[in-house]
Amino acid sequence: MKKVVSLVLCLMMVLGCFSFAQADDEKMTITWYNINPAYEDDSWGEQTFEEMFGVDVKLVRAESADELATLLAGGQIPDVIFAGSIADVATYQNLGILATVTEDEIKEYMPRYYAMCVEKDPSIFTYSMIDGQNYGITKLKGVAGIGQAAVIRADWLTAVGIDKVPSTLDELEAALYAFTYNDPDGNGLNDTYGMSSGSDKENGKRFFSSIFGAYGINPFCWTIENGEAKFGFTTDACKEALQLLHKWYDMGIIDPEFVTDQCRTSGTDIAYKFANGKIGYIDGFNYDDYEWDNDGHVNAKWVAANPSWQEFFAEDTDESVLYSTANVFNFSSDMIDPYYIVLEKLEGPAGEDSGFYASSAVGGYICFGVQLDDDAGKKHKVMEILESLAMDEDACINHYGPEGYIWQWNEDHTEREWIENYSSKDNYNAQGQIIGNGQNLWAMYACNPDFQTLIGGSRMHQRYDLDLPNFAKANTVMDAVPVALASSAEYPDLTYSYIVEYMVKTIRGDIDIDATWDSTIQTWYGNGGTILTEEANAWYQGTK
Repeated sequence: MKKVVSLVLCLMMVLGCFSFAQADDEKMTITWYNINPAYEDDSWGEQTFEEMFGVDVKLVRAESADELATLLAGGQIPDVIFAGSIADVATYQNLGILATVTEDEIKEYMPRYYAMCVEKDPSIFTYSMIDGQNYGITKLKGVAGIGQAAVIRADWLTAVGIDKVPSTLDELEAALYAFTYNDPDGNGLNDTYGMSSGSDKENGKRFFSSIFGAYGINPFCWTIENGEAKFGFTTDACKEALQLLHKWYDMGIIDPEFVTDQCRTSGTDIAYKFANGKIGYIDGFNYDDYEWDNDGHVNAKWVAANPSWQEFFAEDTDESVLYSTANVFNFSSDMIDPYYIVLEKLEGPAGEDSGFYASSAVGGYICFGVQLDDDAGKKHKVMEILESLAMDEDACINHYGPEGYIWQWNEDHTEREWIENYSSKDNYNAQGQIIGNGQNLWAMYACNPDFQTLIGGSRMHQRYDLDLPNFAKANTVMDAVPVALASSAEYPDLTYSYIVEYMVKTIRGDIDIDATWDSTIQTWYGNGGTILTEEANAWYQGTK
């Protein structure tokens, strides 16, 4: 989009045009840009939205950045612009097309949403600040900040004579050693390992994340040391964690294929190895991947590999039974064998600051066209609408369409439930582009954690009522600078490739960490890390 910056600015100066014309004098007209708009005007979603909020909404149809750039170059700046990342916000701000919005405005016109968000993250409304001005409203992820926990095979622990779930690095080391050398699967072969990890870039922050988390850091995230932002890879804690991993590799308890293993694929990844008895411990997956529903990434592969669980899901068609199994955090006589146990914690040198990696609570940003700097009434009206979309059940449910589309009330009219085979309907579209449900107009549906079970049923209650609260108790390690820095695109290798290459080599012992650490970190700073660190600290200090 940067290539159109000068063109946009020039055309805007010539046209003096900053918004679409208002078509209805009686109703406020709001032009609205978000992904996946309905294919045609006057859809069910559009009519419902207009009736609910007393406005005339005009959808801006741009399915790509290039299409949006064309509209902007024509002087057509939407009143409402949903941005996926702070990098998008920065691009729009550089074009000069965004209005400012203050935290005080959010607090005044979105009070319920504001309170919910700051409870989750007190700094959340500072993340869209650029040069001291705020250019957006952070869209909250209702289910975020949940640690990507670790799980361990209960049957292997029992087989090697361990009756306590590991909760420290020392206890985990003993279990991994026994998993490797004490024949936990009882086949008489030396064919098992304690653990592996995936180093694929897409899932980089999962790389041995529970081990680094025990040292209080993630090598791919910013952390705070002595009041200053520092990239996790450059910390002494990272060096110490790498030394431990190298020790474990030399002990033979890390699968040598960790170099090529992937974290999350449809084939042979670490979840597959775990389910099929090649490794006994994995980390870095979300809570719903561990859910006993025969669908989460880890659980689906576990069920596929274990006939006892296949029989359970095949024989019992009562959903209240199928989706009644909660994750366990200790040995349980109620579980079908074999099963895995979730680690409540894994404590290391960081002590109470040890934790599992968790993603930030940011799900994007809502921005306003620059014309709303001169139309506070419209801006505040939109903010009130956004609050309702996030906080009012009768508004939020429209994301899923009208009753009878993909959901219906149960017989007692006490709970909504999914309609069987709804996806086979002629007017069904996963993105809501046929009838106008979905994320385009109803974009705040995932913000409110209380609305995760708007459409209920046993499976949803299993996820959000049985499992989520327990996972939410775990301590976490999060990125202290959860925004894209201005120079990050100029130094893409510094935040992943450079780091993972060095870590793999030091874990395997290809290079000596003590002999190379200082020079490696110096190179990181010299090749752009200093600039990134300065920007990270400028942002961090600006949020205080």
